[in-house]
Amino acid sequence: MTPKISIIIPVYNTETYLRECLDSVINQTLKDIEIIIVNDCSPDNSESIILEYLAKDPRIKYIKHDVNKSLLQARISGAKIAAGDYIFYVDSDDYLPTLDACQILANTIDKTHPDLIQFDIQSNVDWGNWFTPLSKTLIKDPQQIKDLYFNNISCSTLWSRIIKRDLYLQSIESISQDLHINMAEDFLQCSLIMNLATSYIGIDHKLYYYRVNDSSIANSELTPLRIQNDIQSKNNVINTLFSIISSEYLQNIKYTLGGHVLSTMNTLIHKPTVETDISYLLLLFIEVFGEEIYLIHLFNYDIKTIGLFWKYFQSTHSSPIPMNKTIGLFDNNLYIGGGQKVSSLLIAEFTKRGYSIVLFTEEKPHPNDFDTSTIKKRIVLNGSLLEKISLLKSSIQKYNLDLFITQEYIHKDHLEIIAIIKTLNKKIIYCIHSNLLLTDYYKNEIFLMNIYQFLIYDAFICLYPQSLLYWRNLGFSNAYYLPNPLDIESYKNIPSTLSQNTILWVGRLDINKNPLAALHAFHKALPNFHDSTTKLLILGDGDLYTLLQQYIKEHDLQKNVFLLRNQNSHLYYSNTSLHISTSKTEAFPMVIAEAKSYGIPTLMFELPYIAFHNTKGLISIPQNDIVGLAKKMCELLNNPTYLKELGKQALESLEEFNTDTTMDKWELLIQAVYKNQTKIPELEIIIKESDTVELFNIINNILFLQEKNNTLTISEQQLLKIYLIFKNIINKLLPHGSFLQKICTKLANIIFKILIKSYRILKYIYHSIKTIKKNKDN
Repeated sequence: MTPKISIIIPVYNTETYLRECLDSVINQTLKDIEIIIVNDCSPDNSESIILEYLAKDPRIKYIKHDVNKSLLQARISGAKIAAGDYIFYVDSDDYLPTLDACQILANTIDKTHPDLIQFDIQSNVDWGNWFTPLSKTLIKDPQQIKDLYFNNISCSTLWSRIIKRDLYLQSIESISQDLHINMAEDFLQCSLIMNLATSYIGIDHKLYYYRVNDSSIANSELTPLRIQNDIQSKNNVINTLFSIISSEYLQNIKYTLGGHVLSTMNTLIHKPTVETDISYLLLLFIEVFGEEIYLIHLFNYDIKTIGLFWKYFQSTHSSPIPMNKTIGLFDNNLYIGGGQKVSSLLIAEFTKRGYSIVLFTEEKPHPNDFDTSTIKKRIVLNGSLLEKISLLKSSIQKYNLDLFITQEYIHKDHLEIIAIIKTLNKKIIYCIHSNLLLTDYYKNEIFLMNIYQFLIYDAFICLYPQSLLYWRNLGFSNAYYLPNPLDIESYKNIPSTLSQNTILWVGRLDINKNPLAALHAFHKALPNFHDSTTKLLILGDGDLYTLLQQYIKEHDLQKNVFLLRNQNSHLYYSNTSLHISTSKTEAFPMVIAEAKSYGIPTLMFELPYIAFHNTKGLISIPQNDIVGLAKKMCELLNNPTYLKELGKQALESLEEFNTDTTMDKWELLIQAVYKNQTKIPELEIIIKESDTVELFNIINNILFLQEKNNTLTISEQQLLKIYLIFKNIINKLLPHGSFLQKICTKLANIIFKILIKSYRILKYIYHSIKTIKKNKDN
């Protein structure tokens, strides 16, 4: 009688775990199985255990290789003598955690008759959703199965699925008998199987226990030679799949396999006893996977790894290129926010100076797009990654593009696109529109950008001076400060008389811009204005529009507050007396410049790290101080003389933000980038260290926390919160810049780092003891 399932167990050097594995298989409640053990010339005592079980269970078949042929060939040997309808692979250091695992699989086979069934697993390591099946419903479309797997490559292990024997035998026909690989063999076989499968189903059961043991690649056996063998093995996999798998999936395959290799290299670099000069491995990696894959994965690691990897790449891509006055400009769209407005202004200003602009966006043209009438060509990058890459490469050639400017939030394939540009030895300038550090002042939640990705750019632009000083202190010589170009010169602005008792708020209606704070404060202030007809105009659109509408209606403010969706703000400045800003974070708020150009003062929540900080005509109060904002509104509008003096100062303070001067600096930067120059005297600025000391202390301590990890643990976040609260107390109690304040700040930084180091040492000791105890128990 043909067994329902053939369980194949390759064995090599696993005598410690072999009994547990075999017991979990022979004791399955489903008896209609055969068990095939393949001894791949194991050097330990595994064979005596195998013979013991062979004597007591007639369902066991035994194959012994004369020489070690690799896990791949051991699996194939077992499959060739299998008689079951389906093949189930179990590695000999793993086991089946439930005795009805095979019965559950048999029930699914009887109901759906699929080519393969995928299931979830248990493990001694937390894998998250890595092994979750791709679909819990039966799929009978072969193309859908291929798309599902190759476009979402995650779990590619043979032992997390049961496969129809005929399908498996068909899949191995393209594998050479002398192919010897010890890494990525699961990936190879899964790819071949999923490419041929005509039906697939996933089930919500954890039917396999995967043990991560001390022979893991991340542990003591890891050497440069092992990585070299790993690259060569994966190259064999790619070569085998090359003529079989559709070309549209090959990039995803290289991306996945290349990511595994670089992750292993990262582990090697941090081993204290290993030589870190691995340039020959990087060269081999690029030969196999290509520079694009190399760069795409590069910025997933810490500064030590990135520095080493990038240094190698830069040494082969540093030659100057001839200057060309055609520029490629990236943005995700041209209609949503301040960054997109800057793109449209750059296009117009560069065109005035004789440049041609080719615009790349993720989204198609929109009715509310900012003016792009002067662009040479607009190209929409959508579709699959390969389609985007193909279109980008052809566009670079067609329009002779050598320089690109990218705004902050472009399409979802940002790093992939940037990687393509760099591998073609093109220049890139990156504009950072947001703050480096985003802090919620009350919750003390910290969000830090992955700053080491900025190594890839030939230059990047900061929008406020303190940020530049910080970047330079981190060693980024490719950072420069440049204000945004402004459109205020294109209007014949008639300064406001500041006599209309109208307050203007402009921006996106979202949590970060915080329009509700403006509305709350105005509501509190309204009874105290000398003129009861004082109005608040809120210009903008966004998620909070309906909530603002409800508040206005509930508090009967319809005669005093007006929501003006998608309106041109320049239509209202001439009749405005005061501009207010309630943002939680900004870098270069262009609406402040617009208000200044009409001689209107700005009242805002405190943002010490913005381009307009310390300029005249600007009044700041503590973040989210609604009562203080209401009082200051009344104080200003009820005192026309003081208000007009502030308005005069606001108008005069715009001189340093002249757009012609800004574009002159842009041209200097472009010329320097073409020539690989990093010293541009005209772009250097002087900043007082006292203006940035707080920014440095906070961010440096976050970097200290993150130096080994990309994210902070919960405990480290709590220590950071305590540190920030303590810093705030110091700043409130002691005069800024005083000797005592500096001493207390320094002590706080030292104590913070001692606490973190102590925490990490204790954590390491705890986990070491736990591991030793676990090994003893095993």
